[in-house]
Amino acid sequence: MRIRKRSLDLADGSIFQRHHESVNVEGRRGLFNDIYISFIPHATENVVFFPGDVQHFDHVMRRGAFKSFAAYSYESMCAHYVRRFPHANVWIVKPRTHANGVSCYDNFVDNTDGEPSTYSTDGSAFLHLQLLLEHTTALFLGRAHIQLRVFATPYHVKASGRPWYANDVAAFQATCPHMGDKLSLSRCFMDDPPSLENHFDVLFIP
Repeated sequence: MRIRKRSLDLADGSIFQRHHESVNVEGRRGLFNDIYISFIPHATENVVFFPGDVQHFDHVMRRGAFKSFAAYSYESMCAHYVRRFPHANVWIVKPRTHANGVSCYDNFVDNTDGEPSTYSTDGSAFLHLQLLLEHTTALFLGRAHIQLRVFATPYHVKASGRPWYANDVAAFQATCPHMGDKLSLSRCFMDDPPSLENHFDVLFIP
């Protein structure tokens, strides 16, 4: 999975505290698309945009054959939708390929030189989009704009019949070193024997 950071050089207050990145994400059956995303904490809605022909990232459009349309770059469209929907996450789904400026979404629909050739009624296109969004969201679980609290009890880490539980907790911590102080681990009721009672009591810790 590739991650390419990009930022919007804008002074519009509506995008303050937003996080912008371009990521390459897997959808269904090994199919990948690039997603340009603008996340905001506590978003209440999502906007998904599929760019049309000639549209690309700003740095590509400004030096290419379609530079006269650079105002419609991915970054510009993202900024437009951020202003229009200030409380939304904005997702720009990049076509898998470009053929002479034609956007080809062949991970969603079969096409010939960008022209749809067949339409599937099995919901595979929607499934692909759903998985792209889910996998992108999972990727950002470990990013800096999310606080993650982990609770462990004797039922997790002291159960003699399940010694791998303690290893699982340690392995999880090891996968998130980049979170720093955004990840907190609390070991609760460690003076008590393992029990489901105190295991469930964790649910009521503020």
